[in-house]
Amino acid sequence: MRKFVLVCSRKWNYNGSGSIYDAICFKKNEKDLYDFKKYTVEGYAGISSFKGKSSLTDIDIMTNTFDGAVDFLGKLKIYDSVYSLFIGYNTSGYVNKISPVFGNVELVKSIEKNVVNDKVRPTEVSRIFDELFNEKGLFKLYMQDEYFKTSNLSYYLKEYARISLYIKRGIEGDNTGDLLYYESKIKDNLSKYHLYRELFRASTDLKKIQKKKEKAEEHAHVDANAEAEAEAVKVNPSNQSKEAFIQSDFEAPKVKQLVFPGFESKEWNTLVVE
Repeated sequence: MRKFVLVCSRKWNYNGSGSIYDAICFKKNEKDLYDFKKYTVEGYAGISSFKGKSSLTDIDIMTNTFDGAVDFLGKLKIYDSVYSLFIGYNTSGYVNKISPVFGNVELVKSIEKNVVNDKVRPTEVSRIFDELFNEKGLFKLYMQDEYFKTSNLSYYLKEYARISLYIKRGIEGDNTGDLLYYESKIKDNLSKYHLYRELFRASTDLKKIQKKKEKAEEHAHVDANAEAEAEAVKVNPSNQSKEAFIQSDFEAPKVKQLVFPGFESKEWNTLVVE
């Protein structure tokens, strides 16, 4: 089973060999709470050779007990300026970086239900594969660099999307056979938890984006209705009070009444009949 390590990279933390990192180890104590230890490692070589690695599911379950990176770093008493916080794993002499996840309860539920020894159940792989190519906007979001994918997986995804488009346009060729081939390759990759969880992240992020958009549209609709009602009040005399209507239309003009010498002149409200 592939092993991973949670790494903190602090700003201006260097020596003659290059960057110095904090490799973070953790385990649960008797009170079912996490205890942490930080180990200094030098460069990517130090990350690759670090012995205290964990499974990615264990890391994800732990980090998701925190609301965010700031909360987590506070627990570790890391108050220096942090350049990056990432999960590293070694492959072919390189260290790949994956983003840690915080506060994603749905991911933890999926781990508990669908993942065994970092392998995802086939039924869940099929479900999220169908969601990827049927949920509007998910493919475009997932293909962004923010969500880790191997170069092979990226290639399979692009080819599957291209051939699907050919089929929709009626372009001739062995498209069905090719489509099934790339579908099999994609599902094989998504059965690996470290690749599946990136698509799962994109899916939950898309739902948040959609929810925010719906709320914004709802507020805009309410504001538009309120503005229309206000305009209707301005132009519709039936919305004015009866008293204001009578005063504005039937108020008698003030005129001077004719007086005889010796009498004071007074103003009277008199209806003038023509």
